[in-house]
Amino acid sequence: MIITKKLVLNLIILSIFAWSNAAQSGSDSTLQVGQLAPTFFAKSLAEQDFFLSRFFGSKVPLERRAPLVLSFFTTFCIPCRQEISFLETLQQQYPDLPIFLVNISEGPDLVKTYIQKMGFSLPVLLDRYGQIAAKYRATTTPFLVIIGTDGKLVYVKQGFTETDKASLRAILKKLWHSPNPPE
Repeated sequence: MIITKKLVLNLIILSIFAWSNAAQSGSDSTLQVGQLAPTFFAKSLAEQDFFLSRFFGSKVPLERRAPLVLSFFTTFCIPCRQEISFLETLQQQYPDLPIFLVNISEGPDLVKTYIQKMGFSLPVLLDRYGQIAAKYRATTTPFLVIIGTDGKLVYVKQGFTETDKASLRAILKKLWHSPNPPE
C-alpha cells in the first residue's frame, strides 16, 4: 500500500513536470489577431448542433458570411454579466450578427437556470469539458473573440471594462457588411 501511494505521488509529480515543460516549449499562449479561428463543434443549451465551419467553411458562400462573436463565460463571473448585457444590446443593434455565449465547464442545468435568472436571450454553447476554451486559450472569463468573414480572428480580449464598449462598436462597424450599419 505504501509503495502504491509513493508511485501515485511520483506519477503526479512527473505529470505536472511534463505538462509544465510542454506549456513552456509550446507556441505562444495567446491567440493572435489574423490567425484562423480554431474550428470546433458544440451542443447548444437548446441541444442543437453548432459547427463553426457552417459559418466560415469552404462551402459557405461569401455573401452568407458575417462576422461572428464568441463570448466565453462562467456563471460565477461578475464581469461576464456586464459583457453579456452589452452583447445583448449589440444583438439588438445588429440583429443579423451571430453572437454566441460559450459556457466553460458547467452543467446544462446550472447554465440554463443562470441564463433564465439573468434574462439573457443570446444562444449558449456548452463547452462541458473546456476543450473549446483550451483551443481558444480562454484561461479566464470573460474572454471575447470576434471572427471576420474570412474566418480569421479580428479581436481577442480577456476581461471586460466599460472602455471595451467603444472598441467593440468600432470593430463591428468596420466589419459589418450592411450598407447602413447601426451607430
